[in-house]
Amino acid sequence: MRLYLDKRGDYFVNASLLFSLLGNLYMSQGRYSESLNIMEKVLQFQDVPQVYKVLSKVAMHVDHKKAVEYAEESVESAKRNNWNVEIFKAYLKKVIDRSY
Repeated sequence: MRLYLDKRGDYFVNASLLFSLLGNLYMSQGRYSESLNIMEKVLQFQDVPQVYKVLSKVAMHVDHKKAVEYAEESVESAKRNNWNVEIFKAYLKKVIDRSY
C-alpha cells in the first residue's frame, strides 16, 4: 500500500481511505509517529470531528500537547459541521485530564 501511495501521490480517488487504512495499520503495530504522519494527510480531504478525534488518540502516544490540539479542533469541527459538540467537549476534557 505504501508503494501505491508513493507512486500515486497524495491526491487521487479514495486517497483519504488509503491514508486512514495505512495509519490504522501503523497504529496497530505500535508505529504511532508514522501513523500520525500518514493520518494527518486525511485532513486534506475531510473536515469532520471524528478525524480530529482519531488523530488525537494517536497523538496521545506521541505528543500530549498535539493530542490536546487535535481534541480542541474536533470540538471546532463539530461546531462547523453541526455535530453533537458535547461529545467532543467530553472527549477534550478526558484528553486534557489524561484520563482517556
